Amino acid sequence: MNDRKIFFGRSTQIFYELSPYHTRSFTCAGRTYKTLIHYWLSTLYPNTGMKDMISSVWDVQKVIKLCNKQGFKDFNQVNPKEIVNGIQLLLTQNEDIKNILLSTGARTLVYDGLGYLAEDNRYGQLLMKIREIIEKNDIK
Repeated sequence: MNDRKIFFGRSTQIFYELSPYHTRSFTCAGRTYKTLIHYWLSTLYPNTGMKDMISSVWDVQKVIKLCNKQGFKDFNQVNPKEIVNGIQLLLTQNEDIKNILLSTGARTLVYDGLGYLAEDNRYGQLLMKIREIIEKNDIK
């Protein structure tokens, strides 16, 4: 890895578009999700009504508060396969975000946001693995 790190957890940072909080809609199973956070939280609730509420609320913090009332504590509750699935959906439906990820080259991605996703740079590590897969396989 190139030792120049890219930090992207805050809205003032250049690569913030890679943050799971960045608003960039994508669709799954007939629902449109405004952010990765919206999608990931919806996977915790098989109840269609809760999924509809999550996808209809624009503000990420309001969605998190709504889910907190339903027992959500942290993103470690989200199935890792759903985390990857959400990223893949986002990248395949938003070519510009995929291109931003690829433009980071071999640089280390550091998600310096809050919570579980920032612990041990979990989200940054995952994006680097996905970037490597895309580069090797030229996934469209």
